[in-house]
This record gives sequence, C-alpha cells and structure tokens, in this order.
Amino acid sequence: MWTRELKVFLKNCGEKMAINIIIPQAEGSANVKDAVINILAADWPLTAKSIYHKVRQKGLEVSYQAVHKVLKELMEEQVLEKENHEYKLDLGWIREVKEFGSRLENCYTDKSKPPVEKLFTGEITSVTFENLFEFFDFMIEFFTRFAGSNTLYSQWRHFWWPFAFSGERYKAFVRMVKAFKDGYLVCRGDTTADRMIFDFYTSHNRKGYGKFGVDCASECDSFVCADYVAQVFFDKDLQKKIDILYQKIEKIEPKAIKHFSEALFFEKTKIILLLNKSPELAEKIKIDTLKHFGQADKKDKNSHTGNQKQKQKVGSTPQTGSGKLR
Repeated sequence: MWTRELKVFLKNCGEKMAINIIIPQAEGSANVKDAVINILAADWPLTAKSIYHKVRQKGLEVSYQAVHKVLKELMEEQVLEKENHEYKLDLGWIREVKEFGSRLENCYTDKSKPPVEKLFTGEITSVTFENLFEFFDFMIEFFTRFAGSNTLYSQWRHFWWPFAFSGERYKAFVRMVKAFKDGYLVCRGDTTADRMIFDFYTSHNRKGYGKFGVDCASECDSFVCADYVAQVFFDKDLQKKIDILYQKIEKIEPKAIKHFSEALFFEKTKIILLLNKSPELAEKIKIDTLKHFGQADKKDKNSHTGNQKQKQKVGSTPQTGSGKLR
C-alpha cells in the first residue's frame, strides 16, 4: 500500500537533489536550511538567536521556533555541530561535500566512455564501467536509443535504483522510461525496495507489467527490444552488497537514498554492458520472459497498477501499470 507521502516523495524526488547529500543553494534561496548553512559558512560559531536574526535579515519570514527546528534537523543530519550553545558547520560534512563534488566532477568529465551510437553500429560490443553512478548515467542515453518505441522484455536481479539524478538528467530519465512502447519486467528480488522502484517506473510509463520473486537473472540482467539483446554483468561483491542493502530498506525516503548513495554509488567496481543483435537469442529471452505473463494473467481483473492500494501475491496476477503513457 503506497502512502500519500510516498507518492508525493516519488513525484518530487527528481525535482530535488536525488542523491540527498545536503548542499546549499546560492544566496537568495528561500529555503531556511540553505540560509543557515550559508550564514555559518561566512561566520561561526553563532548562537541560535544570532542565526535567527541573520535569517530574518535575509528576508525570510520565519519564527525563532522554526529556525531552532531547522538547527535541530541539521544537527541530526550531521551538517552542524554544537559547542557551548553555539553552532558551526561540521568538518566531516564539509569533507563529505568536497569528496562528493570531486567524484561527481570526475564522472562528468570522464570522456573515456564511447558514444552510445557505436554500440548500435557494431563498432564496439561492450562497455565497462567503474562505478554505479557512471553506469546509471550512461544507461539513460543507451536505453533511450535501445527502446526505439518497441516493447521491452527484461529480467533483473533487482530493479535498478532510479533516484540518482536531478534536474535535466532526471528529465532525460523520464524520457527514457517513456520511450518504451510497453514492458514486461521479471525480477528475481521481491523486496520492498524492488516493488517501490517498480511503482516509480510505472508512474512514468503505465504500460509496465511486473513479476517478483522469479527464478531469473542469476548471472546477468537481460533486456530485449526488437532483435537487440543487452546484458549487464555486475561484480559479484557489488551484487551481494545490493542484496543486503535492498533487504534493509523498508521504505524509500531521503534517509534510504542517502544510505544507498553513500554506500555504493561511487565505490570502485566493475560493470560490463554487452550488446548484440541476435534474433534467435532475443526470441529465446522474450519467450522465457513472457511465460510469466499468460493471456489469462494479462486480462485478469485482479491485475493492478503499482499505485493501487491492492496487495499482489507473488505467482498470481502480475503487477502492472496499465493505461496510457503519461
């Protein structure tokens, strides 16, 4: 059952910093947290009362209680530290932001990854990635090209974490999801995280049919569109870490997103993407995927969208996002 709060969070997550490391906006932001961080970046340590007055001087109409609540939240998030009733930025958080920025810059300025088009012209057949962030970023463009307005047939160990991007990259992610005509997705995992991620996918393309707890993707994740077959091989240690982390996540919220990103996003690993044009292999994977979606299942009155408040039993009707593309 999806709560209203979860739906709002999923809807808005792409409009905010999805990785959820707290980084202040520039001066002039109407956000009290941003104002507090900017104030303490210029002058420290300060008492709560001094911070309150400086926040008011920035034109923010807030109460002292509201400012005090923000200070408490920033303390809990380890952005601030307090000593003798005075606040300052936490040095550990400053280092975290610096390291995150450096890793992000390295990923965005790394020109070693070949253009996606080379995979489809046959110039290359594989691409290797060193961390999850660069892999997810590359796959947005890859899947947009791969889709070609065709049906997707796919087998996953776990549904991939979609809360990695904001701004223009998030818009590109949404365009990618909508690029598929429809999709049949079977997942080996059956965790709360897998189900909520599927629900997030189908919030952007309602023509998605999902099955969980399926014996598939033991060696790699596989994807078929038309005659193209894409296979993704994850490092075994990374797979185990994702298994453990998905089991621990009880709900998708900022804290869970931060935990996932800090734990795995930039950890050095090895992920291999292979692309082949093989009608025979494509047909085999299609048949193997569709056997979990019989005609009776697809027309079953109990089939439901990921957003409906109806529980699905694994092995019964498929979870779907039927309807028109949004």
